[in-house]
Amino acid sequence: MIATPAGRKAGIVAAGQKAGIVAAALLWTGLTTSCASSLPAHNAADATFLQDMLPHHQQAIAVAQIAARAGVDPRTRTFGGRVIAEQTPEVRRIQDMAKALRLHIDLAAGAAMAVHRISPAELSALDQQHGLALDRRFLALSITSEQGAVAMARTELAHGRYAPARALATSIAGAPGGEIPQLQALLSALAGGVAAAAN
Repeated sequence: MIATPAGRKAGIVAAGQKAGIVAAALLWTGLTTSCASSLPAHNAADATFLQDMLPHHQQAIAVAQIAARAGVDPRTRTFGGRVIAEQTPEVRRIQDMAKALRLHIDLAAGAAMAVHRISPAELSALDQQHGLALDRRFLALSITSEQGAVAMARTELAHGRYAPARALATSIAGAPGGEIPQLQALLSALAGGVAAAAN
């Protein structure tokens, strides 16, 4: 059958409409994919690491502030000051990472799930202590806190994908070979009940 001019025109219009629908579908798919891919590569392990590490750091800073203010041994006060100086910018880094990944961090949930966390009750009890008892308790809590941070960092390095989170985890994971033994040695030294002379 020979198509009439009207028939040919209707076919062209129909083909055009079909092409437009296909093009619109492709455009929507592309936009959806683009929105999803606009976030940096990450996975659930990264989200868990950030969720747990933020309150973990905040608790460590709160404990360190007590030691820096009320510690008897100058080494205790020095370590407390170092925790504040090092982990305060790390808190900002974690918050920036969460923002980049569009994550909402529930501090209460993170604090409850964090490994070897310092509880509010422990923080309150530390604030009521004095003298070498405060120093020793602070060091014991800090050792436990550092061990928990290392455990979380190792999990992130084993399963995470987000490069900035992995970089932070790498720096934290080195504590067993450096900071933790130093804290354990200081705690043992203070167990004898003698503080170092203040400089």
